[in-house]
Amino acid sequence: MKRLILTTLLALCACPHLVAQERSDKKSFEITPAAPPVPALKYQLLFDNYVARRPGNAAIFYFRVMLLQNEEVNNKVDAILQAFAKGDAKALDQADPYINRQGILDELDLAARCSDCDWQDPLHEFGYKTLLPQLHFLRDLGWWLKLRGLREALTGKPDEALSTARLGYEMSRKTAASPTLISGLVAMHIVISMDDVLAAVMDSPQSPNLYWALRQFPSQRPILQSDTAMERLSAAFAMPSLKNVLDGQEISPSAWNETFKTIKDIIDLNHPATIPVKGSTAATQQGIRVDPVRDSSPEMLQQAQGQYTMKHRDLGSVDPAQAQVDSTQALGEFYFLNFTIQYDELYKLTGLPYPQLLPRAKEFESIRWPRLKSEQPANIFFKTDPAVFKVAQRFAYVDRQIAALATVQAISAYAAGHGNQFPAKLSDIIDTPAPENPETGLPFEYKIDGDHAVLADSTSEEPLEYTIKIRK
Repeated sequence: MKRLILTTLLALCACPHLVAQERSDKKSFEITPAAPPVPALKYQLLFDNYVARRPGNAAIFYFRVMLLQNEEVNNKVDAILQAFAKGDAKALDQADPYINRQGILDELDLAARCSDCDWQDPLHEFGYKTLLPQLHFLRDLGWWLKLRGLREALTGKPDEALSTARLGYEMSRKTAASPTLISGLVAMHIVISMDDVLAAVMDSPQSPNLYWALRQFPSQRPILQSDTAMERLSAAFAMPSLKNVLDGQEISPSAWNETFKTIKDIIDLNHPATIPVKGSTAATQQGIRVDPVRDSSPEMLQQAQGQYTMKHRDLGSVDPAQAQVDSTQALGEFYFLNFTIQYDELYKLTGLPYPQLLPRAKEFESIRWPRLKSEQPANIFFKTDPAVFKVAQRFAYVDRQIAALATVQAISAYAAGHGNQFPAKLSDIIDTPAPENPETGLPFEYKIDGDHAVLADSTSEEPLEYTIKIRK
């Protein structure tokens, strides 16, 4: 996974397993009713208390841990987790030789407590060519912590499992400190792994009530906003000349040609940008590689030249009497301006709550974007597809899972004070109110079915269903 950063132009194609995978969240719990602890914040999922933190850059300690790990251990951890996921409950018995490494835990604890995390990714220097080698190791460390946490939870050590999960949740937050979408997506992957540990703790007879710890856990939406902010202007990182255009400067025809060539190089050569050709043979009906100048229609060129002349006449850089505007410059500015306008229309949605963000982003990408591509078939900036909807859906999935786990703990607290009985409806829970589903902005679906309750979100493209029983 020593991969290039995920720029907008790459359209997230380098990590389909993180954004396009169909998921559902189905879990079963047998809870032991328990009131929240006293003090209420005895358990915490992050090191947010000032006294628990230390000055320093967490990245240094994570890199030290990367030097201590090896591929053989990572492969063993992966194999054990896969066997366990397939129903082999005894698979975790093989974990101890690989997870009992105090030196790594000590380094991870120091990293987790650091107040800052700066990966010093050379984005300004290398743009889309920037390597992010830490993500591969951080993902593997997330699995290592998951295996350790599951082993602790399922052998009657809930406090130890919670401490392990805390290291993972902090590592997720610091993974997302690198302002790229791929970093944010790997961070969400780590959170989901730690949620599996938390669910195993909640299902154990010795589980404390983690309601307030879960309610303190921050939404992941600020990470979505910060990481998409860089992706929105990733073209400028890929090609510094475009930064000059964004700053209102004029670049030469040769600079535009170099820009077009760079974009063509970024786009996968096995899936070249194409436009349909009227009356072509069967061999060419598949399309041809787009040349933004050669393949532009006369009407589009005329529109671009008019826009260019008006803009630069106002700036005093074009003589109104000039008879001809260079088509490369005119089309370059025209296409790039349209691209930035439309991308702003999409990325501005990340400032909205999920219930407004998700349907609007889906409509933009499934309806509006294809229409834009068809209206400007020679616009090379439109030749890859954005994935804000799928990315936002992954962040919403994570926030919804935290809210659902908090609701399970709210039910546990209610049952502890009401004779081990389920609430008739979620609104009956007063002292530990059930959170809303952040994906919909509405309460979770809830019903009692015989000896168990069902918590659900059946309307999502990634359904949730939690079956909850009360331990007798």
